[in-house]
Amino acid sequence: MIQRLVYPAAFLFAFIAIVSRLWVTEDAFITFRMVENIFAGHGYLFNPGEPVEASTHPIWSAALILLRGVGLPLDVGSVLLGLLFSFIGIGILIRRSAGAGAFPFAVLALCSISGFRDFATSGLEFSLTFLLIVLFYQELERGSLSSSPIYKALLLVTLYLNRPETGLFYAYYSIVLLWELFQARHLTMVKRLGIAAGWGVPLLIPIAYHLFRWAYFDALFQNPYYAKAGLASNGVQGFKYILHSFIFAPAIPIAAVMLVAIFFLHRMRSAFKPVELNGLIRDCGLLVILTLYVIRVGGDFMAFRLWLPEAVMLCLLVDRFFLRRPDWLVFGSVTPTFGKGLAFALFVILSFLPVPIANGYIADERAVYASMGAGQLTGWEKNPWAVRGVAFKKLQSCIGYEKFWIANSQADAKCLRGVGLGYLGVAAGAHVKIQDEQGLSDRTIARNRVLLRFRPGHEHYTTFQNVLDKGVLFCSTGEPEYDRAMATSAGIVIHFEPDLLSTIPGIRNRLNRLIELKRTGSSVIPRLETRYGRTVEQLYADSETWEADPLQKSKNQCWDDFEGGVETYFY
Repeated sequence: MIQRLVYPAAFLFAFIAIVSRLWVTEDAFITFRMVENIFAGHGYLFNPGEPVEASTHPIWSAALILLRGVGLPLDVGSVLLGLLFSFIGIGILIRRSAGAGAFPFAVLALCSISGFRDFATSGLEFSLTFLLIVLFYQELERGSLSSSPIYKALLLVTLYLNRPETGLFYAYYSIVLLWELFQARHLTMVKRLGIAAGWGVPLLIPIAYHLFRWAYFDALFQNPYYAKAGLASNGVQGFKYILHSFIFAPAIPIAAVMLVAIFFLHRMRSAFKPVELNGLIRDCGLLVILTLYVIRVGGDFMAFRLWLPEAVMLCLLVDRFFLRRPDWLVFGSVTPTFGKGLAFALFVILSFLPVPIANGYIADERAVYASMGAGQLTGWEKNPWAVRGVAFKKLQSCIGYEKFWIANSQADAKCLRGVGLGYLGVAAGAHVKIQDEQGLSDRTIARNRVLLRFRPGHEHYTTFQNVLDKGVLFCSTGEPEYDRAMATSAGIVIHFEPDLLSTIPGIRNRLNRLIELKRTGSSVIPRLETRYGRTVEQLYADSETWEADPLQKSKNQCWDDFEGGVETYFY
């Protein structure tokens, strides 16, 4: 009776652990903006008119499009969808353990990891990734790769389209399948070719999407792939990232030690048939490859996020042993019932282990956003970044200027104090276009060479020339006199289009100051004149007409009403 209670207790623990941490990460809003742009008639783009794929998860995006299509708000809807996928996966694992009378190791271990609990919702794709991995390994335990090859391959290609680095799953198991077929002497050549063909058919789906991506975005991979350093390597930081996961998620080293023990302790190995041990070795090979990939790229700025699929794999592989030996726990030193209760209590206690908000270049994402009043399931509109986006939206709409570009940049080009691309993007709306400092929404910046290692995935920067080429409206020039002359409540204007300048309060006096500054040797003004093909003298002459135009003069109030002030810009 007591042993049977462990399964509902495990589900209750998982439910409380995950539901108590419901949130929406700011990064999810990057995809939200692209989805909203579809329904606004601008296409699946972050900035209308710019063919750049700023998100990394086509399948998750498709699910969000369906949610939006039936009228659900994306912030709440994405969390509900995450809960659905997460608890389907957890339910499968608990039911499987209960069927074998085994300890639900995978569920308890995973739910003790703060990163797993956080990204089980968060508005991002991990919940679906988790479910697909669970489904695939459940099928793999029921038979070899050659049985139901179409379904298994379909799970893996869906996994790839939901999270790009998991394409290694399909590549790895394709090689394993070919080796299995080579050794399957009992199968005819026709049968072997049929199995291989069945495995390859689902591959047509990602091929089709890559062709669509090439035609629609003019790129083979999504833009964040290039923005996050592409093929660059940062092994030292990657090792620190894995070490961080081991230190602040003790369930991971516990699972790793148990997995190693399965291979080396005879008493444990004896529970496995040779073919099952071979399967464990096969699957550990992929776990090692994926971990080496994470180390090579330097991990991620956010704790746990990049290595979570591998954590799921690790726990599932250990869970496989418990299914074979349901009475085994703590090397038989205590009774099975007491041992299970003790292990259950251990994982519950581990779930309370605090994770530092920052550790070197690694941060606890949910805690970071919570510390700045962000990440709530609802009310994200009150976040300062979103408030700033709304202010830009009102300004753009008020002056009616269509080429309204701003730059999310504060490192090299000091244009806009640090704001999140997601909150700002959704709140500002499609007509406010954003050049992202990290290159997520900008093809050129994403492909720039990384010159200085910093936070993994956040190592690009925007130069003044980048913002000038893009036609950004506001940025500090580095010349104090120019910045003071062209400072507005929304930022320092570096845009010389008459349609914009004609709306700015006191523009005639500002231009007169620029003429004087040009005579004293400004290096910025000639660059702006070349960029826009107009001299400040020509603009000054035109400004007399602007100030006499009642419509243009009425737009001065738009700038005065901007809810920004000096904190919006640098000079």
